[in-house]
Amino acid sequence: MGKNKIKILIFIGLIISCNSNKIEFGNTELSKKIKLTNISDLMQNPTEFDNDTLKIVGELHLDLENKGIFFKSRKNLD
Repeated sequence: MGKNKIKILIFIGLIISCNSNKIEFGNTELSKKIKLTNISDLMQNPTEFDNDTLKIVGELHLDLENKGIFFKSRKNLD
C-alpha cells in the first residue's frame, strides 16, 4: 500500500473518530420496542440483564488499546 493511501486512511479515521453525532446501530424497528437502560444500572446489577437485548446511551471509544462504551466522557477522565 502506498504512503498516500495510508495517509488518506488515517485522515478518514480521524474524521470519523471526531464525529459527535448520535448514531443508532442495529434493527430500527426492534430498537423502538426496547426501553433505554442506564449504564449505571447495568454496572450495579449486571446479572439482571443476562440474555436481554439492551439499548444504552454512551460514548463509543475505539482507541488502539481502549475500546468500550462509556457513561462519562473519557476526555473528563484523563
